[in-house]
Amino acid sequence: MKLKIAFPDNILSKIIINQKFIPCLCKISRDFGLEFRDPLQEAVGIVLEWDYTLIEERAPALVGGEYSHYADGEISIMHVSEDIYDILDLKMFYPDYGWCPIIKDGDYAVPKEGLCDEE
Repeated sequence: MKLKIAFPDNILSKIIINQKFIPCLCKISRDFGLEFRDPLQEAVGIVLEWDYTLIEERAPALVGGEYSHYADGEISIMHVSEDIYDILDLKMFYPDYGWCPIIKDGDYAVPKEGLCDEE
């Protein structure tokens, strides 16, 4: 997966981009939006090259509302080209499940046990 985002061109953005597990907000509907909020450098981006089914196997979809997934997360990224970053790690947090790994070391993580058990 890749993140397309335009960070302001300043020293704070450069420092934050190089951190691991940056706090973010994940919002999935038709698109997969990702936000960095205050106190970080505020920016909004879109995730590219993602698969809804693979996300759903790793994070619970919510019932109702504008978004199927709306969760605080942590992300690690690596600059690829202008405004494009590889997503190296991504986790989403749910009160009922804790941290749900989505991407680990640049690939989809192993789904968390018990997350999508069928009855």
